[in-house]
Amino acid sequence: IGMVATSETLSIEVRDNGRGIGSEADLEKKGGLGMRTMQYRASLLNAALNISQMHEGGTRVAITLSPRMLTI
Repeated sequence: IGMVATSETLSIEVRDNGRGIGSEADLEKKGGLGMRTMQYRASLLNAALNISQMHEGGTRVAITLSPRMLTI
């Protein structure tokens, strides 16, 4: 788990060393409720969400948002 905050953005990244999630096409085809919920919540924050399989195995989930983009 990592987090980087600058004056412009906040980025949070979570990685694991499991078997991964497969290709992006597989993710779109069989993405479950959890994946759709993460995308929905990121959209509420005007954030960029990236979910990918790492080359060495495992999954990387990263979200980047600009605090100025938040509308609460």
